[in-house]
Amino acid sequence: MTVTKNFNYIIQEVTSNLIINFKTPEELMKFMMEDKNNEHIDSDYTLASGLSGLLLLISQLQKEEIVWNEYGYECMKLLNKYISDGKINNLSLWGGLTGIAASAYLLSNKGEYYSNFINQLNEIILDNLSFYLGGSLNNLTSSRTTSLDFETIYGLAGITRYLLFFKENPKVNEMIRNILNYFIQLNNKVDYREQKVPGYFISEGNQLNNDSINYPGGHLDLGLSHGMCGPLSVMALSLEHGIEQPGQISAINDMVEQLLKWMQNDQEGVWWPTKINFNEFINEDFIQKQDLIYGWCYGTPGVARVLWICGRSLNNKEYQEIALSAYKAICKKDFENLKIQTPTFCHGISGILHLTHLMYIESFDKELLSFKNNLTEKILQYYDAENPLGFYDITYSGKKDLSIGALDGVSGILTVLNSINSNEIPEWSFLYLTN
Repeated sequence: MTVTKNFNYIIQEVTSNLIINFKTPEELMKFMMEDKNNEHIDSDYTLASGLSGLLLLISQLQKEEIVWNEYGYECMKLLNKYISDGKINNLSLWGGLTGIAASAYLLSNKGEYYSNFINQLNEIILDNLSFYLGGSLNNLTSSRTTSLDFETIYGLAGITRYLLFFKENPKVNEMIRNILNYFIQLNNKVDYREQKVPGYFISEGNQLNNDSINYPGGHLDLGLSHGMCGPLSVMALSLEHGIEQPGQISAINDMVEQLLKWMQNDQEGVWWPTKINFNEFINEDFIQKQDLIYGWCYGTPGVARVLWICGRSLNNKEYQEIALSAYKAICKKDFENLKIQTPTFCHGISGILHLTHLMYIESFDKELLSFKNNLTEKILQYYDAENPLGFYDITYSGKKDLSIGALDGVSGILTVLNSINSNEIPEWSFLYLTN
């Protein structure tokens, strides 16, 4: 059986079992919440791990099987109930209301269906976004910026990428431009510890989780999920959507130069670290030992894809050549040395497969095609016929988790597999700020 037949068979098996085992989204949610074993959470609406993520997959399946139209409709009803019940507590793309709106947009065939629902969500997003943006601007001027202000997952970058679909709406267009102005300001230098750092440098008092331990003195986050590549991608993509603010191109070039400053070399070629601590930043010397990540979220695949987009939007062939060389360097590495241990999208095989597929579509580089085929075979090895969802998300500690989401779940995996034989960039790629 060929690889193509293999993954088509697996997609059919997993999706058929899904609709047989969980006849309604409510049944599926009950199963998922019982697996999470958290008495304080009775639903997961998010794009990352929950019901909105499943809508991404359904938006592709409904084109071929009418049964998924009805299942998608039932998912929409349940999401609407979650909203009415006040379960949605933030605006973000991957964990909040924008994620629901974005998945509904994909399901709607660009607004052909569910237009009232989408318009209502857009109004709610716009009504609350001014306050959010104001808070981010205040944080910038008072040296309290965190990644939550600007990033892809929970911040303004992810929200803005979705809003680009509605740029013809004057209110939306104005909001996009206001956020772009904030991203441009974010590139300006600020005073920190008697030094000059860009506004997106996270100071020690504003670091999240264990970053203050791992990156003493503050850090520069190079990643696409929580770092500078989120705003950078949105600024470049906005140019391609015909939206340009004063200083936008200059900010893009400045941020690209920042990325190029931290580009590293080994025997295979160029690569990027994840984060740079304060002393490294000031001394312009990356020295710390860290486990390299080759994923969408962090590391070379995500960074190089954003660099490619910047080159494309500015017609800068040098940026694109560097980006492509970074992917060719990944292709040369033994897969085991990439230390990818999960089939999911965020920091797993599906993410790097999708990014490699995008780069191949735009470059037709034969090394990337071979690597893409290899990655597809690797994903199939994670298929578990005994698992009701077909695939597990495997954590860094080796724990197997169940998720239906687009970032850390089966929907992301199957959606990627379903697209890799097409020579067109799938519209859903916007969710990841990779197009």
